[in-house]
Amino acid sequence: MTMTSNTPASLLPALLQDMAEHIPMEAVIRLAERFGGTVLCIPKRLPKNSELPAVLGADVAAKLVAVYGGENLDIPRACRMIRFVRNQEIVRLRRQEGAPLKDLARAFSMTMRNVTSILRTAGASP
Repeated sequence: MTMTSNTPASLLPALLQDMAEHIPMEAVIRLAERFGGTVLCIPKRLPKNSELPAVLGADVAAKLVAVYGGENLDIPRACRMIRFVRNQEIVRLRRQEGAPLKDLARAFSMTMRNVTSILRTAGASP
């Protein structure tokens, strides 16, 4: 999903807000999308077979390990933030690229009615 400069961190649960002080917001969202709803064991040293670099990138994973190494973190799902980012992307695709409602509905696994509702709420033309 595409993050924008006006994505409010206040929509994030406390742990993810704290993480956003150490790693980029885009990485925080990827972490929530991939590991949300589970306990993530952050190693003290990053093993070669770790999934973190693939999800976050090597540099960001190293920062995460430096800050949270040795902790078991209950990663929140961040549904409000993920929904906010998804809705922004739907509006962007419709406004800037003129994406058809049918294509947006399929791309985001939702009904055309839901897409229309999101666009109306954002003041965009359905």
